[in-house]
Amino acid sequence: MKKIVAIIGSANKEGNTFRTVDRFLNCFSNEKYVKEIIFLSDYKIKICLGCNSCFFYGKCSLDEQDDMKIIKRKLEEADILIFATPVYIRNISSLMKVFLDRIAYWTHLMKLKGKIGVVVATTATTGIDEVISYLFHLMSHLGITVVGTVCYYFNYSNYLDKQIKHVYDNILDIETGIIPMYTSNLTESIFLSLKKLYSNIYTTNTTNSEAKYWKMHHFFEYNKLLDIIMNEKKITKKKEDETI
Repeated sequence: MKKIVAIIGSANKEGNTFRTVDRFLNCFSNEKYVKEIIFLSDYKIKICLGCNSCFFYGKCSLDEQDDMKIIKRKLEEADILIFATPVYIRNISSLMKVFLDRIAYWTHLMKLKGKIGVVVATTATTGIDEVISYLFHLMSHLGITVVGTVCYYFNYSNYLDKQIKHVYDNILDIETGIIPMYTSNLTESIFLSLKKLYSNIYTTNTTNSEAKYWKMHHFFEYNKLLDIIMNEKKITKKKEDETI
């Protein structure tokens, strides 16, 4: 079964952000999908210290002190990720920002590559474009293939079902093979920039944790992130077939 994990950056468990995510999740069959909603307000997440431990050593110094290890594990186990936030002062919520700061180093590793992503944003009036753009770029840096966005505007909810159906259909098309898995031009551009950076670093400093990660996972051998994703999927399928 496929696993969908929705990260909700709103403390209001009955608000528009939750209702929009819940409406979207209802499209997916319980027989084929395991669905989990994570309210960030339910978890203890400490504010990033800016200590650079994650960049230098490959791990966050706060992970043993709060619940981020739990959330990180859920992110890695998911097949489909939803990042959902209300718009606060033309930006994401503070809950969402604190969470994203704690996985900042994952953007250097494209840690969530191969996963399908959806951006959900809700607003009473303005700011939705800024939030959608930010989360799209953030998810792309994580290696996620963003297949669509769902936006809730107060007094314009009539358009919501059309958006939901469009994104749901996009996911089904990939899941059923109607269209092949893909990556965006932005994601591939990020991959090549990071490859050049860490390749240069590794030639002079083989102890750099992020460059070592790229070397250990054979990223330097590829010119496209999509090729890495498809190769990993092929290996995973082969292992699954061998256990049948």
